[in-house]
Amino acid sequence: MSDSRNDLTGGATPLQADLVVTNATAILGGANGEQYRVVPGTSIEVAAGEISWIGPTDSGRATRAAKVVDAKGRIAVAGLVSTHNHAFQNLCKGIGDELAVWPIVEGVILATAEEMNVEEIYIASLACCIEGMRSGRTTLLDFMVGLPDIEHQRAVLRAFRDSGVRGLLGRATRELHHEVGRGMVALGEREDSQRQPLAVRAVAAFAELVRPQLEVAGDRQELRAHLVAHVHLHGA
Repeated sequence: MSDSRNDLTGGATPLQADLVVTNATAILGGANGEQYRVVPGTSIEVAAGEISWIGPTDSGRATRAAKVVDAKGRIAVAGLVSTHNHAFQNLCKGIGDELAVWPIVEGVILATAEEMNVEEIYIASLACCIEGMRSGRTTLLDFMVGLPDIEHQRAVLRAFRDSGVRGLLGRATRELHHEVGRGMVALGEREDSQRQPLAVRAVAAFAELVRPQLEVAGDRQELRAHLVAHVHLHGA
């Protein structure tokens, strides 16, 4: 967070705020290579959804606010960014904790994802967003591994919107059956090729070059058909 301590009289800064946080121990700095510092006795004003002023609580600044929070004994820090999430997996927490990584992935996470409907994915993703914000995370990047259905991806986006978190959705690829020398990449619902993101088109083009070692599934039905064929061919 930047510091407004050199402008204690306000100037063009409004003296009307929606929220004023007082007496916080703030972590300030970081902009343009500035060294971070811990500053006790800090007030933070919020107007129209944005931080409008930061300065010492004892500055004598008279600001009217709809809500005032006394943050004495608490730390104020800029929102944290979480760069690796699978929001739909939030409902799987605690299941299979005694297992190694791959048994959890195959036996819990992917098996659960296969059965989840749109509303369940929305609820799981909403819980992930709320849980994160309560711990200071205001931005997250979500990887949609194993859920190629576009409606499932839209459910995560809906959770972003309804929770108010800043969310980025990564439509991930997924490789299956690499152990038998044959793979499948699930790219999500097929659309007009010219409307697909460049990265998606590139993966699809690569799959065409190495077929049949690698194939592309456009939706859940196609992915399921490939899995059934795999079971019949390999007896897995």
